[in-house]
Amino acid sequence: MTDEPKSHNPLGLEASNWARESRSLPLSEVALRASIYKWYESRAFELFGSAVLKVAEGDLKLMLNRHSLHYGWHAELWHNHIPETPAYNPTKQALAPGQAHETLVEVLADTLESVSTSALKLVGLYRVLLPYQITSYQSYLRSVSPVSEAAIERSLKLILRDKIEDWQEGEAALQRLVVNRDELALMADKQLEVETILLDAGGLVPSQGLSF
Repeated sequence: MTDEPKSHNPLGLEASNWARESRSLPLSEVALRASIYKWYESRAFELFGSAVLKVAEGDLKLMLNRHSLHYGWHAELWHNHIPETPAYNPTKQALAPGQAHETLVEVLADTLESVSTSALKLVGLYRVLLPYQITSYQSYLRSVSPVSEAAIERSLKLILRDKIEDWQEGEAALQRLVVNRDELALMADKQLEVETILLDAGGLVPSQGLSF
């Protein structure tokens, strides 16, 4: 008797290594997360769109434009998941988690304007913002019910596929852009500056339901 072949799942979108928690979040938490995720996707859409104009390399402009469009679509997906009830954000506004998160976006935007090299401009986007989003979405995916929250599960899987591919492409671009040890050190300093803001803020989505 032979074992059945295991399915190939290179993106790790299922609960293959991390046990699925199988617990749905309360509606208030769903509303909070959808609003925050919409806010982050909308701000990232603007940041990546702005970055297109701030880098000189043609291949980077094309990459950033594609990734910006992904963020715009993801914001629309999260808008559709904000519950339409008077008790939970009836206007479907995109809600910033807090002042620290607004500061994070301001720092990322200022970096696009103030630093000279494309590697420094993009390190906060591809080595902080995208990895944190991927971690948060994967954490959320493990909590949703495939029965009662099938629509959210489908959106999360679609978004994660985009984000993992975008992150890998962006990371490869960063590695090509680094020209010497001095620039590598500057990139590490910039990553530390940006990531410290999220550390002090308690993560991407400071809430009671999940860790990220």
